[in-house]
Amino acid sequence: RAAGTSARGGRAAKMRSEVLFLGCVLLALHTVHGAPASILIGETTASTKFSATPAAPTDLIIKLDTDITYAAGDRVYVYLPLFGGATNSFGTYGPSVISNAGPGNYESVQANPAVPSTNGVQGRDSTSTLVAGGLRSAYWDAPTETLRVTMGTNAATITEIFVESKFLRIGANPGGAPNGKGPRPAYAGVKERWWYRMANVRVFKADACTGTVTGREGFPPEVCNVASAVSEQIFDIAASSKLTTSNSRLFVHPQIGEVGTSLMPYFAYSSITGSSTGLDQSNCMTVTFIPSFTFMSTATSQARIDIDGLSGTSSGSDTSSTVLSLFSSLALCEANSPSMPAGLSGFFQDIPMGTPPSVPSSNRATFDKSSGKFSMQLQAGRYIEAFQVVTFTFRLNNPAVVREPIVPRLSFLGKQCDASTFCSEATSKDVAVAPTDFILSDKVLGAEANEFKVREIWQSTTDPGVAARIHVTLAPNVNIQETMITITDLCITSSGTTVTLLSNKDNFGSRFNGNLPIEAVTADDIIIAKDASWDNTAKTLRLDVGSRGLLANKRHAFAFIYTTSATASEEGCTPKIQVGGAGKAFAAMDMEHTDFGVVDPPKFKKMQIGQSSTRPGLTNYMCVTLTPNKDLGNQAMLTITGLTGTMAADSTAPLVRCPRALVDQSIERSTTVPARLVDSQFTGDQFTFEKDTGSVILQIRAGGTIRKDSEVSFAIPLQNTYENQDCKTPQLIVSGTDWSQPATDFEEPSATKRALEGGLEDGDVCPQKTYEPTFTTKAIGQSDAKAGALNTFTVTLRTNVDLVAPTKSDTHPSITIDGLFGSDTEDTLSSSNGITALAVKGVEGRNFMRISSAEWTKVNGRLVIKLASVAAGAANEGRCSPPSVDNWATGDYCIKAGFRYVFQFSLRNPDTKQAAQAPWIFGEFKVPGDSTRRMFRTDPFQYLVTPDSDMNKPLFVLDP
Repeated sequence: RAAGTSARGGRAAKMRSEVLFLGCVLLALHTVHGAPASILIGETTASTKFSATPAAPTDLIIKLDTDITYAAGDRVYVYLPLFGGATNSFGTYGPSVISNAGPGNYESVQANPAVPSTNGVQGRDSTSTLVAGGLRSAYWDAPTETLRVTMGTNAATITEIFVESKFLRIGANPGGAPNGKGPRPAYAGVKERWWYRMANVRVFKADACTGTVTGREGFPPEVCNVASAVSEQIFDIAASSKLTTSNSRLFVHPQIGEVGTSLMPYFAYSSITGSSTGLDQSNCMTVTFIPSFTFMSTATSQARIDIDGLSGTSSGSDTSSTVLSLFSSLALCEANSPSMPAGLSGFFQDIPMGTPPSVPSSNRATFDKSSGKFSMQLQAGRYIEAFQVVTFTFRLNNPAVVREPIVPRLSFLGKQCDASTFCSEATSKDVAVAPTDFILSDKVLGAEANEFKVREIWQSTTDPGVAARIHVTLAPNVNIQETMITITDLCITSSGTTVTLLSNKDNFGSRFNGNLPIEAVTADDIIIAKDASWDNTAKTLRLDVGSRGLLANKRHAFAFIYTTSATASEEGCTPKIQVGGAGKAFAAMDMEHTDFGVVDPPKFKKMQIGQSSTRPGLTNYMCVTLTPNKDLGNQAMLTITGLTGTMAADSTAPLVRCPRALVDQSIERSTTVPARLVDSQFTGDQFTFEKDTGSVILQIRAGGTIRKDSEVSFAIPLQNTYENQDCKTPQLIVSGTDWSQPATDFEEPSATKRALEGGLEDGDVCPQKTYEPTFTTKAIGQSDAKAGALNTFTVTLRTNVDLVAPTKSDTHPSITIDGLFGSDTEDTLSSSNGITALAVKGVEGRNFMRISSAEWTKVNGRLVIKLASVAAGAANEGRCSPPSVDNWATGDYCIKAGFRYVFQFSLRNPDTKQAAQAPWIFGEFKVPGDSTRRMFRTDPFQYLVTPDSDMNKPLFVLDP
């Protein structure tokens, strides 16, 4: 396809104008002529391949074919299919003699086209250093998705072309918003392989191009003959990163069409947003518009922008027009610091008035109060490109009476530049855009009654009988000076007639979006006087507003201290706020709050309970944490109820410390044996347990006190059941002379935390959640899938209960594997021969259990393994200690809960093809000293291989 023509047969012309955000992307190229080239976006080297992250516009580097020596006038065309953004001349958009003054100026002076290097495109050498005079011009041709570069007089040393991202932003500001110009990747992304086949870079000599206009070399209507390209390079997908983009784009008027094409003039986007709704209040209005056409001003015909409908303002004169300043941002408008963005400074001026006409000034506009019209004109010699984003702020006062906001209209009158010959006065044409409602309009000269837009009040604590901080945040919609603010219906009690206001910041006060409000209390009392008047009978606080006062639409905050009631108050209250004074009166309004004035009854405000273990039959430590909101002593009784379902008997036992977790990758989780709690506030450092009611009873010792806001933690050891059991919901009851607390549920346990020992599911840290005996790890795999082969099976197990080998043979713990159907190994019933014949053994460096017997039954594919016993009277009889990997050859005398054990055995494969089997596992054991025979839950095995592979699944046999 010829460079400079549409890649998609006009599909580019159907794309809407959009601001596209560009990620960091690396794209390598190869060439059919000379050394490979590459394109880098956001990076300066190709050292790292990565996928792009959608982001703001980023630098673009085009590494050129180094086998070519470039000369002045050579054309380099980079075809980027699906790349978008408006047509971009990088500072050159004027007649045959063009100014160097900067982007947007076409005044006739004796100079070359605007230097691309100062407007967004540079020619650079092998060290990425700018080559002065390396480029003559650059042009992003949006309809053909091609970046066109014309070489300058010093082109010989150029090895790369650099597009600087800040020139794709408003005002060439690196932190500014995107300006809508290209080149940018398509917002919806691309089909990667298709894109790499289509994108290319071509190099032409000047004589290969026709239709050239003198002084505008490289620009349309020039066309270069693709057959005459001296170099053609396409992108190499194998050496490139992925290309991705975000979906972010500007709003586009539904009637506006092609990107980079000048159609009937419209405003593709327009918005006007005010900053204030206060009566007679200064209102900074920010305007943004995007024209669908390029327009210009000459000395005799200056383009004009009008905003109609700005009626009702209290600004300006009823008999003459007023000159307004233009601002680059809302902040500068509010600070009354006139300016415009760097890329638009000096573009617009006010309309000449009077006889003789006044001399217009830059960065100004004209406002006619009688007609409600804002007007500004483009200075002679300036232009605004199609789909360029224009934004500025101006200021008017809101009406002095209440009314709804208005929707103003935007219009244009002036010269439209011709798309093929640029901004030439001879070829431009007169156009007008009729007044059209702004697409987005908000807070434009609407006025509301005086009020506090923010009127928040909150207190720092609801504890009874303590010093509490009250924080107040206020933001009026008008300026307030030298008046009085009254807050009534304050359900608090404070002695005296004066309340001292304090710093919000210094008292850990309010923030908004992470920022502190303006401090309302200052040493000179110019905002609010620090001494406020308090009427305890009327529950009213009066604030004297100073000479500076509260600024409109700004948050101001202060604090003060009071003592909460010693008795509970569940209702709280809703204070009201109002302002007195001529012209600035505010009607009383409810303040915004959450539970202001509420005082809690004496209670434990922190009540947490959790457990250490879910393992069956194990001692489980119930960890309790309590924090009161008031001192508790005088031998008060604390009763925890609802801990039923334990195997613990009625008893009085020592309290212990809450256990800590031990980190060990070989076990699920284990804990230290917690130490006994000493010197606690409880009598005897102990508790009494009543099994029938599941109650734990504690008494504060004589002379002991649990202090307000102190945290008390202790653990209660109870024995878990061997059955599955759901979480319990315990409650706390307090009985005492200081204060009492009725039965109250503990806080909901964490839904994500697991018990320290045997935690299998999120949330099983809840009290008394117990699992029945089970294999928490049960995996099996095989070594050989050949028919008739001796096949070694590897089993990995982990249990949630100790399997201890006692001294009596009939109570040996056993592990049964069922479902290994199809093996040719005959029954092996003898205990000693079974171990040998089946080659049951440990694996070096892994935990292994000592085996008494191994019995294989062919018909049901069952292997039963029994653990060996220790000698009668041995020190470790009936006990199970953590294993040692050093015992892998002989094995340990038990399986310790939580540890992984690995063993192997061998069976003969059948001589015929067979699908993988699905064995399952269960176990049987007795607890020493307990005659109950307990069973493991029966579960299927997991495989030691990936689900999509059968080769290692048990007794999968290949076709011989």
